Amino acid sequence: MLPAELAAEWEAVLAAWEDAGRHAVFLERCAQAGALDLAAARYRPLAEDAVRGERARAALDRIVALAERELRRGATPRDTLRRNRRIVLAVALALALAFLIVIVRAFLAH
Repeated sequence: MLPAELAAEWEAVLAAWEDAGRHAVFLERCAQAGALDLAAARYRPLAEDAVRGERARAALDRIVALAERELRRGATPRDTLRRNRRIVLAVALALALAFLIVIVRAFLAH
């Protein structure tokens, strides 16, 4: 169920279906509210409608693009990934060195 302010926006979209600006504002506000799934639920049934289908499919495409944008915003920055790779490499090298020392000691003990 849409929050009240988004429900009012949706009603405005329905009242002015051909107004691309209304769709854009509604979708941006849904993105900001974390409600893109609710927006998609409004547009999906209209995607096959003879009159509203084209605009509804375009809105669904825009919802996917907005969702991808939100996912990219939450992605780990490259610097953090590089740092984590260095840490993993250092730990792996330390373990390999420790294992090598154990093997050499065992070999020399015999």
